Amino acid sequence: MNARALLLALVCCLPLAAQEPEQVQAALEEAYALCVRGQEQGAEGRPALERACARYAEVLAQVEGLQISGQKKALVRQIAHYNTACARSLLGEVDAGLEALKQALEAGYDDLARLGADESLAALRQNPRFHNLLARTRAKLDGEAAAAAQSVLSPEALFPFAFEVTTLDGATLSLDALRGKVVIVDYWGTWCGPCRQEIPHLIELQREFGDLLVIVGMTYERTQGAEAEAGVRRFAKELGIPYALVMADRGLLEKVPNLEGFPTTLFLDAQGRVRAKEVGYREHGYLRQLVLALLAEQAGGEAPETPAPEEPAPEEPGIGPF
Repeated sequence: MNARALLLALVCCLPLAAQEPEQVQAALEEAYALCVRGQEQGAEGRPALERACARYAEVLAQVEGLQISGQKKALVRQIAHYNTACARSLLGEVDAGLEALKQALEAGYDDLARLGADESLAALRQNPRFHNLLARTRAKLDGEAAAAAQSVLSPEALFPFAFEVTTLDGATLSLDALRGKVVIVDYWGTWCGPCRQEIPHLIELQREFGDLLVIVGMTYERTQGAEAEAGVRRFAKELGIPYALVMADRGLLEKVPNLEGFPTTLFLDAQGRVRAKEVGYREHGYLRQLVLALLAEQAGGEAPETPAPEEPAPEEPGIGPF
């Protein structure tokens, strides 16, 4: 869906009941069209961008009068403030653009990858205040998400768990030796579709958290022996798996009570206790927040500083995501 379709879909879903609701809807649509026109016209587009800012200001002045939910009001604020920030950036009005961006974030805008890639915000990204704002927002969101993930973690060990194994690289690895580290133990197999989908998420986690996190892949294949091991090695090389892999046997499977299916991913705290058991494919963000929750717990309640995730380019250039 393109940016204009997103805007129209949002506007149409709002059961507006304020005075002159048609004018509010029309203002949103007109302001967006002016933003697009102003960006396309380059240096000659200043009047259109200035009119867009004025129209968004009118929307913001009326939003409290809309008889809709607080969540939908927040969405309207996100649209108006974010697109105002983009327009101010294109106008070279950095201070005003940063203030609008701050307001969008306070309204709940959280697509930080977009902020790092949107061409419309290029002028703002040259200012250190932009990066400070982004860093503070990312830390706040990570903290909130980690707190939510904390509720998923069992306060006590789910079951006793230990291992001492030989990895595919020939190294000896034991859980006892990993005390003091947050550990993920992933039971998976190359034959398992959901497992193969989840592996890139684990790779990304290992690269992001580095020495703060240890991942062990307990690889269970339907056949045993040299051929199965060679298949795992090929798969690991193809995906660039950076963490330890172990050819698991029935004995290692039996260490997990009531193993229901693959993948089964265990999250262990720094004391070696299994605090969460996730069965089936999980999204990267969900896995990441469980790691953050364990790391924050280990650090006394504060999420660790980690490198910012790589920010992809937006799907299409334009004024904001709406």
